[in-house]
Amino acid sequence: MKSENSRSFRCLLSVLGRGLSPLAIRPASRAIAVGDTPAMSSACILAAAAMISGCAASPKTVEAPIAPPPPEPVQAAVEEVPETPVETAPAAAPDVQALRDSISNQDADGIRTHAESILERSALPDESAEALRALAEVSLKESRIAEAQMYADNAATAMPDNADTRILQARIAHADNRDDDAVKLLKTAIEIAPDNPTPYILKSAILLSFLDTERALADAVK
Repeated sequence: MKSENSRSFRCLLSVLGRGLSPLAIRPASRAIAVGDTPAMSSACILAAAAMISGCAASPKTVEAPIAPPPPEPVQAAVEEVPETPVETAPAAAPDVQALRDSISNQDADGIRTHAESILERSALPDESAEALRALAEVSLKESRIAEAQMYADNAATAMPDNADTRILQARIAHADNRDDDAVKLLKTAIEIAPDNPTPYILKSAILLSFLDTERALADAVK
């Protein structure tokens, strides 16, 4: 009977003692060796308690899997568009800008001074034409018709396809009572710049001034 008990307790101890330290198993082993059943029971109970206590005290921890780092955002390739250079009109020469300022301020003396400065330095054709038109305007306002005509004709020579010069010549012709010449010059201005309303208006006004109503109305319709 004692041998059967010993075998039973030995099996129980082998089950309970897995993972226990030798200090927990040694009392039960000694009791089995001497055949002390009460001691075997107590030793096995203590071994079981030690096993349970050890399991509760140090539960097996399960490490969570480490998530891989998120992928770096892929930046879309930005195509560099070359900047289109903005074309700007070249700055006017100092004397030309000074002439324009004098015209805006209606400064006759300034107009003469800067216009003559432009003509003396052998300016470009458009600059010379601008200076000559300015001198013609001053002369026309001062009723010096012949002088105004000379400046305007020289401007037309410098820039023959300039509508503003032809309009100025027409105004001088009208001031000199040469309305037929004025109408012809205004027609030329219309051919050069058909979208410019000024020659149409002046032409109709001149025609109305000598009571050619039918021609004035016909021109207004065009």
